[in-house]
Amino acid sequence: MTNGNDFAFNDTATRLEQISKENGIIASNPPLTKREHFAAMAMQGHLSNSAESDISASYVRKELGIEDYDFKMHHPMYVAQLAVRYADALIDELNKTK
Repeated sequence: MTNGNDFAFNDTATRLEQISKENGIIASNPPLTKREHFAAMAMQGHLSNSAESDISASYVRKELGIEDYDFKMHHPMYVAQLAVRYADALIDELNKTK
């Protein structure tokens, strides 16, 4: 079972926790969760593909439910939401039994 809230790199998280305790440091930036890591990878892939970046304004307006579309404001929101949906879909698929 894959839990999206587990750390993506558990060995790194464990080592950082150990180092923090040894040095009396409170770690303020925990490692990424699997869900955050998957979403970041999906977003990176989406943004690196110029064909994906040329999504029409009408499609984004429809997806976000926004009438007054502003590319600079609304396109990043759409891409972020899309990346999270990809991450959630991957986690769901990984949790299916064969």
